Amino acid sequence: MNQQTNENNSTSCSYQELNPEMDAFLQGYLEEGRRKGLQESTIHLHDKIGHYFLFAMTETGCLKPQEMNAQNVGIACLKISSRWYLSHIRTFLRYAYQSGNTDRDYSGIVPLFKIPQPYPSVYTAEEIQKLKTALIRVLHTESGIMQHCSLQHGWGSGVGTFHP
Repeated sequence: MNQQTNENNSTSCSYQELNPEMDAFLQGYLEEGRRKGLQESTIHLHDKIGHYFLFAMTETGCLKPQEMNAQNVGIACLKISSRWYLSHIRTFLRYAYQSGNTDRDYSGIVPLFKIPQPYPSVYTAEEIQKLKTALIRVLHTESGIMQHCSLQHGWGSGVGTFHP
């Protein structure tokens, strides 16, 4: 498989070869990304992830995009070793539906994986633990329960998760 660069040079990618139907489907997805103005490095990442996913699909017996179903999409997702790829696969499956290559939007089958975000750099791990401990004490009072909604806003802004 070859990947086009901005200079229109061809660089070789060492992926296992896809059948013509799946390869044409992937190339259409990559062209759509180029039309939307994605950077070539992003196109290359989409090529890599799309290739891995479509190869896993062919291993389930799905040889054309039109043959996709919930079962083989789920099996192919389980074959993908990195959870970091799942959000890209969801986008890819949404494209498959919107472009008319599939009869359903199978992106909802792909498990959600939220990329962990670091705590704000202004707090140390010890300070965050002290804040959580203090809030737990406050929430276990009668007036603290009423303040719970306003405190959820603080937790939602990156401090952490809290379930009393």
